[in-house]
Amino acid sequence: MLPALLISSLPILLCSLICGSQLDTDTLAHRLWARQLVESGSISIAENGVYDDVSVYYPNTVAKPLPLAAAVLDELAGGSLLEILAPLTGILVILLAGLTVRRISGEDHGAVCLTMTVLGFSPVFVAATLHGNPSIPLLGLLLILSADRERWRLPVAITLPLIRPEGLIYSAVFLVRKKRYSLLVLLTLPVAIWLLLSRLTAGYWLWSIDAVRYVVTAMSWPTPGVATFWPWAALRGLLTIGPVLAAAMLLHRHGIWRWRWAVLLNMSLLWLSLAGGSLVLPRYLDHIFLLMVPWAVTGLAALTGGNRRIRRVAFA
Repeated sequence: MLPALLISSLPILLCSLICGSQLDTDTLAHRLWARQLVESGSISIAENGVYDDVSVYYPNTVAKPLPLAAAVLDELAGGSLLEILAPLTGILVILLAGLTVRRISGEDHGAVCLTMTVLGFSPVFVAATLHGNPSIPLLGLLLILSADRERWRLPVAITLPLIRPEGLIYSAVFLVRKKRYSLLVLLTLPVAIWLLLSRLTAGYWLWSIDAVRYVVTAMSWPTPGVATFWPWAALRGLLTIGPVLAAAMLLHRHGIWRWRWAVLLNMSLLWLSLAGGSLVLPRYLDHIFLLMVPWAVTGLAALTGGNRRIRRVAFA
């Protein structure tokens, strides 16, 4: 697995060395807020929920708990930690994807290597990694949750919503699927953290929700409409994982993908949000299609006569 990991990591490493820092505006906004927090002891994105100062809020994102915590650590470390963590996180996710396939494919070394290579050489994955996009650690935690280790269930389920709000969907669906209904109440903790962060930084409990509407009016972000969302999403998925793996995901009928209901709910809520004046950017969907890669490769191996055990345990 180590040689496959090294080869799969080459695009991330080479782009990091050649291009230098590629952190996107979302990450840089969190770095700005972290600097404000370290220097003044507080963050002031807006006053009473009203955005009015471009020096503290650029209308492209909202403050997210864990990305903000990472940015604070970056600021305390001198402002270079995020540039190091971004590629390392991507490489770790490649390793987690390989371990996931090794578990579900019955030690099929070819499927493991192919998964790591497909993910590591994916332009979408490499770009999101170098940009410091939260979808990459979100993807990593979903892969950890897929392993279904008892000791990791609760910590990962609580952490997911702190990276991006849709993490709440995946955590809730996972706990319901495992019939751990009593643990659902613990998901109120990350929700409370989101609300409190909005209140402390913008003076308004629901700033994280309303700010998205402001973004739509303030920025010319290309976004699909209610009528075009599903074809647009299908095209994005096809471009992200390619036609071969997309076909394998659809044609492999020996099992059902465990994340199907969470993904359907995630995409449906995005679709409904468009009717409420929100927007949907490609990065909102990238974790969904990248999450399909391990299972799509496993399905491809089964369809092409790979390890026989795949037919029994894939998609389990």
